[in-house]
Amino acid sequence: MSIQEILAIGYTNPFLMAWLLIINGGWIITIPMIWHAVWYAFRNWRIGVYKSGLTYVLLAVDIPKNNEQGPKAVENFFAQIAGAHGSMTLYEKYWQGRMQAYFSLEIVSVAGNIQFLIRTETKFRDLVEASIYAQYPDAEIAEVEDYVFDIPKVFPNETHQLMGTEFTLANKNYCYPIKTYVDFEDQLSQEFKDPMAAFMQTMSSLVPGEQVWFQIVVTPIDHNTWREPCNALMKKLAGQKAERKKNIWESVVEGPAKIVTEAVDQFISGPRGPETKSSAAIDFGALRLSPTDIEHIKAIDRKISKIAFDVKMRLVYIATNETYNTAKVVNPLVGALKQYTNLDLNSFKPDLKKTATRAYYILVKFRKALRIKKLLSNYRSRHNFKGSGAMKLNIEELATVYHFPTIFVKVSTVQQTVSKKYEAPMHVPYDLGGGKVPFRKVKQDELEREPSPPDDLPMV
Repeated sequence: MSIQEILAIGYTNPFLMAWLLIINGGWIITIPMIWHAVWYAFRNWRIGVYKSGLTYVLLAVDIPKNNEQGPKAVENFFAQIAGAHGSMTLYEKYWQGRMQAYFSLEIVSVAGNIQFLIRTETKFRDLVEASIYAQYPDAEIAEVEDYVFDIPKVFPNETHQLMGTEFTLANKNYCYPIKTYVDFEDQLSQEFKDPMAAFMQTMSSLVPGEQVWFQIVVTPIDHNTWREPCNALMKKLAGQKAERKKNIWESVVEGPAKIVTEAVDQFISGPRGPETKSSAAIDFGALRLSPTDIEHIKAIDRKISKIAFDVKMRLVYIATNETYNTAKVVNPLVGALKQYTNLDLNSFKPDLKKTATRAYYILVKFRKALRIKKLLSNYRSRHNFKGSGAMKLNIEELATVYHFPTIFVKVSTVQQTVSKKYEAPMHVPYDLGGGKVPFRKVKQDELEREPSPPDDLPMV
C-alpha cells in the first residue's frame, strides 16, 4: 500500500492510518521511541523508590565576622566532600535505583537577611561538618527547618509573583573554565577583590516581602570520565592527532593484521637491513600556535588538574505584588554572575529556552505557569538531573561562585557568629550529669600566676 493510499484512509479513520503506518515499516521508528519512553519511566520510578528511603538534613552555617579565609578554604571543603563519591553495580543502579550522593549549597535572603545553607543526606552530615570545621574552626552549624515551603504553593497567584531560571555554560564545551578567584587577585598588591561582594550587596537590599534563593547542587563524578575529552581538545589545539579509542573488533584484528602486513612487505621488498637513525625531524607545531591557543591549553590543563563535580545552578526571586522589582534584584544578581566571564573561555548564562520562567506568543500564561511549577519542583527537591544539562565545574570554579564572605565584604545582614569560641581552662569544673561536678586536681606549678608586687614600690 502506497503512502498516498494510507493518507487517504487517514482522512476518514486516523487510528486505522496509524496502524497501517506501523505495519508497513513504521515500527522501525515507533518501537525505539516507545522503548525509550518506557525505560525513562521505569528508571524514574526506581530512582523515586530509592530516594523515598533517604533522609536529609538542612544545615545553617555561620562564619565569624572577622573571617579572613578566602575561597581557597572552600575549595578544600569541596575536595573533602568529593569523598562521598562511590561505585555502583548494575543491579544497584538500574534495579535499586541507587544514585550518586549529592549536596545542595544555598544562599538565601529573606527581607535582606542572608543565610548560607547546606543540604545533605543525614549519613553525610558528619562529613560536611568535619569539612567545614577543618577550614573554619570557629564556625557554628545548626540544623534548621526547610524554607522552601514557606511560600504560596501555586504560582502565579493574586498576592505573589515569581521569576527564576537555571544557569548553563555559554560555551557548551565544559573543558573551557570560567574566570576564577585567582584572577580576582591584584598582581602587585595581592589584594583579593571578592566577587561575592556584589552578590551580597544585592541580597542585603531586599525589603520585607522579598526573597531570593540561590542554589548550587553538586554531584561528585569519576575523574577519568570527564578528563578524556579535554585532553583530546588540548591535542587538537596543539595541532596533534588525538588518539581514538579502539573498539573490541579493532583490538582483536590489530595483532594478526600487523603480522600479515609485515610478511607481505618483506616478501615484496626483501629483508630489511639495520635501521639507521636519520636526522631528527623538527616539529614546528608549537611554534605555529597563537597566543590565544596557548592560553586556552594552559587554562584547560589547569581545570582538569583538579577534582570536578556535575553542577546545577538555580536562581529564584519571590516577592509580593507591592515589592516585586526584577530590575532591582534579578538583573544585578545575573550581573554579579557575569563577573566570572572570560570571553575567550567560558561564562554563565541563564537557560532562557528551557527553564527561565517566561513565555511568548502562544499559550503564554499556561506555559509560564508550567515553567514556574517545574522550576520550583526541581529547586525544592534539589534535583541533580532534571532541568538544564549539568555543568562540569572543578573545585576552584565552585569555590569562586560559592564561598563565605571575607572580612572585606561589608554586609551586616549575613548571619555570622558574634564571638569566638575557646576551650575551657584545664582546672575549670565540668558536669558529668546527675548533679556531680568533679574538680580536676591541678599541680601548683601548672597554673600561671603573676608574682605579687613588692611592698616598697615607689609612688608614681
